[in-house]
Amino acid sequence: MNKLIIKIVNLRWIVKALLSVTMFFLLNTSVFADGKIKKKNLPILFSTPSSYKSATGYTITSYQEAPTLAKLVSEGKLPPVSERLPKEPAVVEPLVSIGKYGGILKGPAVTPNCCSWDIVEMRLQKMLTFGTDYLTPVPNIAKSFKLSDDLKTITLTLREGMKWSDGRPLTVDDVEFFYKSILANKEVTPSPDNNWKAGGELVEFVRVDDYTFMWKFKIPNPAFVITLTSERGYTGIRPKHYLSKFHKDHNPDAENLAKELGFESWVKMLLEKEKPYTFTWFADAHLDPRQPTIESYIFVEKDSGGNKIFERNPYFFKVDVDGNQLPYTDGLRRLMVQDLEVQDLKGIAGDYTHYGWGALSNYTTYKENEKSGGFVTRLLTYLRGNELTFSFNVNHSDPVKRKVYGDLRFRQAMSVAMNRDEINNLVYFGKATPRQASPVPSDSYYKEWMGNHFVQYDPKLANKLLDEMGMDKRDSDGFRIGPNGKTFIIQMEEGAPEPAWKKTAELVAKYWNDVGVRTDLKFVQVNLFQEKRNAGELDVPAWAYDVAEVPFWSGTNWQTLPPYGYGASEWHKWIQSDGAKGEKPPEEVIQQVKNYEKLQQITLDNPEYKVIATKIFETQIKNLYAIGTVGLPPQPLLIRSNLRNGPKNGEMWSWTYRQWVQFLPEQFWLDE
Repeated sequence: MNKLIIKIVNLRWIVKALLSVTMFFLLNTSVFADGKIKKKNLPILFSTPSSYKSATGYTITSYQEAPTLAKLVSEGKLPPVSERLPKEPAVVEPLVSIGKYGGILKGPAVTPNCCSWDIVEMRLQKMLTFGTDYLTPVPNIAKSFKLSDDLKTITLTLREGMKWSDGRPLTVDDVEFFYKSILANKEVTPSPDNNWKAGGELVEFVRVDDYTFMWKFKIPNPAFVITLTSERGYTGIRPKHYLSKFHKDHNPDAENLAKELGFESWVKMLLEKEKPYTFTWFADAHLDPRQPTIESYIFVEKDSGGNKIFERNPYFFKVDVDGNQLPYTDGLRRLMVQDLEVQDLKGIAGDYTHYGWGALSNYTTYKENEKSGGFVTRLLTYLRGNELTFSFNVNHSDPVKRKVYGDLRFRQAMSVAMNRDEINNLVYFGKATPRQASPVPSDSYYKEWMGNHFVQYDPKLANKLLDEMGMDKRDSDGFRIGPNGKTFIIQMEEGAPEPAWKKTAELVAKYWNDVGVRTDLKFVQVNLFQEKRNAGELDVPAWAYDVAEVPFWSGTNWQTLPPYGYGASEWHKWIQSDGAKGEKPPEEVIQQVKNYEKLQQITLDNPEYKVIATKIFETQIKNLYAIGTVGLPPQPLLIRSNLRNGPKNGEMWSWTYRQWVQFLPEQFWLDE
């Protein structure tokens, strides 16, 4: 697998960025008294007890469980822990200390079905994950994996004896169900995600035995190994025993069941019931209490206030180095709040055990309230290409807006109309970097011009470009007239699930108004924003630009390629459907997609990799299909004073690696 390894984090560059952060600490290395745990940056995940022994020399001799579960065992309501764990559980070496059982982790949400990342990320489990170098894929759900020499086949082995949260066995049957009944079923999935394809053909599933299977591609596709580290539904596992009743091929009465449950068809019913097992956005759907999961916690109920209650999964497949079944905490609480301001106030009041969405502009307030709120503030390095990126809808259904947004001069004008230095100072305390929507400087294909392309604040140039494209006439209020003779209006609807995004969007709307392009800003619920964005109904959807080298290679980035942050949904449909739907993109975009397909067929150490990747980003950046603001700021985290094994100051915080997930939250624990 060393072909997959490439250095994506330039340590010197990160340290330089961190020097401006007052709370950055260098970590000492020391051995604890028991000799088992050393201070380090991240907890370590070992595939099995034997791999842990090989690495450390220590043997796990027995398994223990939480007192609440031991009580159920004594009452005959639950099998012993040795029967609930797989034959070879995954082993977690905690960040600092072996934990104590008990307590509830609490985090916020501002919408019912989206963006409660502080809780979603406490639970997420992927087929593979990244090691402590953020580079090397390591087993997680899978016990092992192997990429063939010809780079076409990936063999995965599941854990014998692993179970779903309801105690039913997890086997290759669940993979086969996903493949045959969902992915390859044209009635259910008429257009499979391109990550399941290579060379224009759907991946082939091969069953080896009850615990081993293969994904075979027509052409080399080493990038799929990285795809398996994504949480976006790529586990390839679905609980057959649970979902079968919603599928016509497994339940002849499925159509009647769909009508009984209020669905138009059995397909819509199945897709709805499958949601919690798919992309992260839907991981908070939880349509049915106690639906089987392999996550660390089980959804139990939602109370009258919209708060969601989770309890420990008694069949969770991981233990610590002493053989204690994880997670340490008894459960989770997702606390609904009315808006971002209330969310922040509750964080300051100490209502959460952990809060990853603080605003840098409130850093002083956080520090002043640490003692009264019972928390500590930690600053991490946000490895994010851009904090908020605006993608004009070049496929807009309105022909006037399509013409305007499709004109590169308009996008250039809107970019230089932004005062990024002011955004940085007002929203990010001057600690971010004004830059274009582009890769981070540590990425191998990064060129300096990428971050600087049309980022200068130049209202004079913006006005000149707008005049040149025929928008030189203005109405009585000073706003520009569009090609149809009417005032041109950008309807900016934004979801803004992060406090800083709201402030940034307000400033950007002001800058565009200042150059005569009327911009009406409206904040909406995130779930509504996403629905309209994904349907291509927004003028200029805005979201973060999350790019890191290794995950980008796997195809999970939707801002670098069509739909370009959903500013080009019709082009995306055309590509996904091989031309059957949507609108054919320009040849330059088609070539970009072809280049990306080439990229996925080679390993990261191939000399062509850097050349091809650079060309891919050139297409996106030069055309300003995504317009950035600032990037690379420190990110404040509020962590309860008694929460142990949490992230340390100066560590990397990255959406690409799913933030809390990389810190293995199952090893968090609450001290008395």
